Amino acid sequence: MVINVSDILTIEGACMNIDLCIPKETIDLYDKGINLSSPIKIKGTLTNNSMSELYFEGQAITTIQMPCDRCLTPTEENIVIPMEEIFTQKPIAEEGNKDEIYLIKEQTINLLTPVIDRVLLNIPMKILCKKECKGLCMHCGCNLNVKQCDCIEHEIDPRFEKLKSLFSEDKEV
Repeated sequence: MVINVSDILTIEGACMNIDLCIPKETIDLYDKGINLSSPIKIKGTLTNNSMSELYFEGQAITTIQMPCDRCLTPTEENIVIPMEEIFTQKPIAEEGNKDEIYLIKEQTINLLTPVIDRVLLNIPMKILCKKECKGLCMHCGCNLNVKQCDCIEHEIDPRFEKLKSLFSEDKEV
């Protein structure tokens, strides 16, 4: 998403409201296991902090689809991503936070790269279809949310079988 910033680039303190919708087809994150279910909506303000630096503050909102971490059922998750980005006309030094600063090229900025970076950084660590998800049976692979299987639940590892004799049957440890 290329935005022309020529109107605010020469006026220190000038602001521009951003309200964009990036179609989900524009961003391909399928190789990372992420499928966008909705377009990415971006709202925020672009401010000229100095004659060579623009500051974007806002948020991106989208819905992602990923498999549940317990039962592998496709699950949708709404994510709201806070964004604070810096765009500069100066060449980026090799030292410092060069990954967090983006270039202004020919009086335009491209919000697509920072949006993709932020989406990847804000993917939840654990996606669950529901809080009480039972997952898959470790023996037969049956989805325990759908049906209960006939597998033996309390199978003891043969290496620890002798430890069972240390405890009486009627007591719970």
